[in-house]
Amino acid sequence: MYRVSTLSDEPKDIKIWRIIAGAKEDKFSLLKEFFEHGFIALGWPGFNLTDINRDEFKREAKKRKKEYTAIDISPLERFRYDMHIGDIVIVVYDRKIWGVGIVTSEYYYSEKHIQEYPQRRNVIWYKFDDPIPLKNLNLSKELKNKLTKTPTVRNPLIPLDLHEWRELVLKLSKLIKCNSL
Repeated sequence: MYRVSTLSDEPKDIKIWRIIAGAKEDKFSLLKEFFEHGFIALGWPGFNLTDINRDEFKREAKKRKKEYTAIDISPLERFRYDMHIGDIVIVVYDRKIWGVGIVTSEYYYSEKHIQEYPQRRNVIWYKFDDPIPLKNLNLSKELKNKLTKTPTVRNPLIPLDLHEWRELVLKLSKLIKCNSL
């Protein structure tokens, strides 16, 4: 079982990801779904990757080039093939951190709840009662840029390195004054 206290442990074989919970026009609907139903999701409806390996994905992406641009498709490739059970996700929306989660499932495709975001992975969430504005964390310029970089559906998933994770955990734990991170 995962515990919140494990979030400050040194991640070894896991990755840390910043994910954006939809576009501004979604008006928090995707963020609400993330927390209520315990998942993260990306768009690209009609592009089910369940039984497609990475090479087949690349061939299919070339066929769909008019539909999806290279910048559009790389987050989907990372979500499907590079993210794994045990990875950590940080959900950012409107320049605030809303929660931290641990991925608990392999990739799956589902149009249940929100059809426009069918690419899914289940997550155990550790949601903040009040979202934490990034400006309150006094983060390094590099990390702040990475957490807010292109906050659109075109670039919803960005990996963070171990150094960035340590910085974020340190700043969060000082701000929220708890031992749970």
